[in-house]
Amino acid sequence: MQKTRTGVQHKRPRRAALTVALAALPGMALAAPINYDLGLAALRSDNIGLSETDPQSETVVMPQLRFGIEQAGARLKLNATGQVQYLDYVDDTFDDGFRGALSSQALWTMIPDRLEWTIEDYLSLQPVDSLTSFNPGNQQQTNVFVTGPTLYVRSADATHGQVDARYTRSYAEESQTFNSDRYGIAMRLLHDLSPTRTVSANLEVVDVNYQEVAPEANFTRYDLYGRYVGQLRDLEMRFDVGYSKLKYGGVRKDESLPLARASFNWQLTPRSALNLDMNYDFSDAAENMILPVTNVDIGGPNGNPAPPIVAGVYKETGLRLGYEFTGERLSMEFRPYYVRLNYVELSAEDEKDWGGYASVSYRLRPRLVVQAAASLEDRKFEAPVRRYREKTAGIALENRFTAHWFGRLELQRRERNSAIIGQDYKENVAIVSFNYRR
Repeated sequence: MQKTRTGVQHKRPRRAALTVALAALPGMALAAPINYDLGLAALRSDNIGLSETDPQSETVVMPQLRFGIEQAGARLKLNATGQVQYLDYVDDTFDDGFRGALSSQALWTMIPDRLEWTIEDYLSLQPVDSLTSFNPGNQQQTNVFVTGPTLYVRSADATHGQVDARYTRSYAEESQTFNSDRYGIAMRLLHDLSPTRTVSANLEVVDVNYQEVAPEANFTRYDLYGRYVGQLRDLEMRFDVGYSKLKYGGVRKDESLPLARASFNWQLTPRSALNLDMNYDFSDAAENMILPVTNVDIGGPNGNPAPPIVAGVYKETGLRLGYEFTGERLSMEFRPYYVRLNYVELSAEDEKDWGGYASVSYRLRPRLVVQAAASLEDRKFEAPVRRYREKTAGIALENRFTAHWFGRLELQRRERNSAIIGQDYKENVAIVSFNYRR
């Protein structure tokens, strides 16, 4: 059978991206404790290509590694989590190869209370075409690398200054218009109202240069805003209010808009937490990938699709809610969202997205857990009007055989209803895995 093009066939760019990601972890970090999950999984799909008219069954054997590193030393602070898989398509419907995901942040204190150096890296698997299904032939590795110093200047006990200089490089295997170099500087004046409340004035300037796009697409972004950060016993909050401007070269018209962001993290009880994020500001695909370190999954976070991997800035209106409960036997997670993207140029179509992710797990016995999860993704592209809705539901049973050995059986159902002819699909998947966890 002729193999189909897949996002894992271009091994040299993939390895380059992984090399950049690993470079984000300084050699000193090897002293940090590493938690890892090493295992082998077998996946059986009745429609591996997510096709409406030509479903093909396939078995995929996947050795995989998950890892997490956390260190909080006097000189080095490090937080990283990642996943690496090798996919072996038994029936050769797609090319075998590696794929990975990484979110890492390292902070090196060069001079205490004066000078720090930041290194961050964000590796993910994204679609080449956002309008078609996220099948193995429509996947590419993307990487965003950030580094630079932070200088602290203290002028009074409660007032201090801060200067951040950053270089950011974005890279995609297929969508080369995503590739860019960014040079930024931020100047901040902070004042402590109390030990738990801070206000600040912030000016951020970022110069963005795309490598494979016409020079008139390059721009400089200016953000001027005030920030309030407060922390109560069970509630953390942050507010940003200000103004943003995009300045283009040549005859292209500049763009501007008010900036508003707010976030709340509320510890409702010792076992439950609620968080809320709202924003109205400029953003783009590369900035969207710079996220706090979490338990990353290949393919991105559940229930919150990434914007198209292209050059170009959009005005984003976003609302994201999260709720978590962790009990002795019952645990739950709910993450609904709404996002509207309005592009300031014609690099992609405006869109409205809404949906969410939910999961419930229950401990049947001390070593046996059952979990049910579902996600919904509704995306509407506005010029021309095109829409699709994708639903995923699954149930899993996980058993801990010993302190370190685990087994898992999972069944999934995926459906997509699209206004684009030929883009509907249905897929049933069964996954069996065995893992060693440290």
